[in-house]
Amino acid sequence: MMNKQKGVAWLLWLFYFAMMCLVVLGTETVVYKTLSFLHNQNQNDTTKVYKNDNSDNSSVSFHPTSTKEIVSPKNILTKNTTNDNIQNTLDPVNIQKTIKTPVPLVVPQSEVLVTKTDILSGSEIIFYTNLEREKKGLSTLKQQNLLTQAATAKLNHMFTKEYFAHDAPSGESVAYWVDNAGYNYLIVGENLAMGFFQDSKDMVTAWMNSPGHRANILKKEYIDIGVAVKQGKFKGNMVWMGVQIFATSMNECLEVDSTLKQKMDTYIILLDETKKTLEEIEPVLSAEQPITPEESKKYFNLIEQYNELATTYNKLATELKSMVSDYNSQIKNFNACIFDKQGED
Repeated sequence: MMNKQKGVAWLLWLFYFAMMCLVVLGTETVVYKTLSFLHNQNQNDTTKVYKNDNSDNSSVSFHPTSTKEIVSPKNILTKNTTNDNIQNTLDPVNIQKTIKTPVPLVVPQSEVLVTKTDILSGSEIIFYTNLEREKKGLSTLKQQNLLTQAATAKLNHMFTKEYFAHDAPSGESVAYWVDNAGYNYLIVGENLAMGFFQDSKDMVTAWMNSPGHRANILKKEYIDIGVAVKQGKFKGNMVWMGVQIFATSMNECLEVDSTLKQKMDTYIILLDETKKTLEEIEPVLSAEQPITPEESKKYFNLIEQYNELATTYNKLATELKSMVSDYNSQIKNFNACIFDKQGED
């Protein structure tokens, strides 16, 4: 009888043990883990665990294994990557195109009146002009077709309208002729000469003996030149008239990438929109205290959404910082080039 009772007790113990195992195996463990910000890798992630059996009436309890305050984007980004700092971008220098026009040079008739019409030429005048520059250790000027067109148009206009001045009676200046020829200048200068000259060298020598014209010929910032010269009737007299146009093109200075500025503006808008969404989520995360599995799922989905947005925000801000740096570098180089090419007055 005793052995039979021990056997029954043993069977009951095994049955109880088996039931306990079924209870334990009938539960599952779900772990939710927040996504951490890219710039806060030193902080611990928040991990929360709850157990949920399959019965609808079961109670649920949360056991945070660690805690971490949700970090807002403004605490993640460095000062230079915030969209507020976009106001620190530089602006291109306010370009004021300069024009040098000394008083037109008139050379009176000499004892020997030269009547030949082929003794002066534009190419020879450029040659002797560059010779004077070489004497001073300056770079030679390049003949530029657009400037030659502008000089020729100005020369013909003066003969036709019978005026000898940098500005026509109708208002056209050297800038008009250069612009009309399609040359985008940064600085431009004009030398005019009229009278009686033995040859091309004689005309250049006359300019060199005049301080204002000499300054144009020897201005180190000039790169291009165009010349027109011819003999014609001016107010009843046969005279030679010459036009020299010196210039430096805007193309000598690498322009700032306008598409980069447009891209930066787009990034600023995206950052503002993302930041606004993050700020809307933050109080919800701070106020909610999940109790049920359904609430917890909603809560952690919201955390995931927040952290994904924060990651996007940080990425946009980092890329914007790089663009601002590139843009400012281009502005600095452009401004420095403008000042260098314009030179001193």
